[in-house]
Amino acid sequence: LTPFTRAAAMLYDSALVAERYTAVGAFVDATPTPPGLDPTVAGIITGARDIPAHRLFADQARLAGLRAAATAALGDADALLLPTVPDHPTLAEAMADPRAVNARLARFTGSTNLFGQCAIAVPAGEVDGLPFGVMLIGPAHTDERLARITELTALADHTSPIAPGDG
Repeated sequence: LTPFTRAAAMLYDSALVAERYTAVGAFVDATPTPPGLDPTVAGIITGARDIPAHRLFADQARLAGLRAAATAALGDADALLLPTVPDHPTLAEAMADPRAVNARLARFTGSTNLFGQCAIAVPAGEVDGLPFGVMLIGPAHTDERLARITELTALADHTSPIAPGDG
């Protein structure tokens, strides 16, 4: 999973965040506090303003290497099955450090778009009384295959609780 989790971390900790500034940075900069814009999101966007171009090119090269490693790891497998999130943060944890919590929650999902892959997420029961979901990741344009796998397996109907350690 290393190439997947390292790429996911790049969503917040690399020059790739400069794309967000390119998309909406002028709006965020022009308005002291845009109505409805979360301050954490605004901070991530404005923090990308001064990222040097050489860092972006280096991070794009790093991402390309991770994408190649992830593609090789998948090989000819139909899909990769992962949890949608690694844990259930409390509201207090999310409020105390929203950037870190969001980065942690994206650990298994964040690489999918960066790698140009597709995914399907489905509920998978409960863990310790809290909802749990899984996702299937596959190469680009395999959405139908992932949906069929979900339909043909217990993933589509799984509603029973999962005991810690079952998994």
